[in-house]
Amino acid sequence: SASDTEPCGLSGSITVTIDDKDNNNVVSSGDVVTASFAQCRDSATSSINGAIAITLTGTPTATQFAASANFQNIVVTEDGATSSIDGAVTVAENDMALDTQTTLSVGSGGLTAQTVSSGYTDSVTFAAGFVIQTDEATSGASTSVSLSGTLSAQSLGGSITISTPQALVQLSSDNYPNAGQVIVTGASGSAVRATVLDNTQVKVDLDANGDGTYESTATVAWTSLIV
Repeated sequence: SASDTEPCGLSGSITVTIDDKDNNNVVSSGDVVTASFAQCRDSATSSINGAIAITLTGTPTATQFAASANFQNIVVTEDGATSSIDGAVTVAENDMALDTQTTLSVGSGGLTAQTVSSGYTDSVTFAAGFVIQTDEATSGASTSVSLSGTLSAQSLGGSITISTPQALVQLSSDNYPNAGQVIVTGASGSAVRATVLDNTQVKVDLDANGDGTYESTATVAWTSLIV
């Protein structure tokens, strides 16, 4: 393995360690790259502390990349706001002629992200197996996103399960998706189903008692759902 420590712009340091597991002197499956931040400051109002270890789970090629990232209590402070992330996620990317597919999957210990500032505080924990899949057109004209899994958040006061029976599709020229469907289910079984009508409107169905029947329906503007 090889290690190099460099000073940060203002104070502190960053140490990068490369562990060539098979000693073949090329980047290959099993190799580990670790970046450790020791009170690294590039300005008086920003700092980063903690470590991230990236383990290759496949030998990279021109079209494919697979790895796991282990965030070890990374804490970032920027202009009075403090954000942290802790946990592991696997990453798989496949570059094809017409699109790039990326899959993020939360590891067995879950993944927690927290933000604290003077005006906003929240903590979100993604349960093991939470998956985010994106498919971006090579031309950059559109992106589709699929979500699956359970998360809990301080702002929600509990946990929810998210699924996308139809991937959300958004054109690069639009502010909101123009197609797709999302179902959000609460701990008690109550559910909200949002079906995208176009890039301005969404049909929202509510199953308040969790019996599998959506009792009420409304059509709302994207701008009323996302501020």
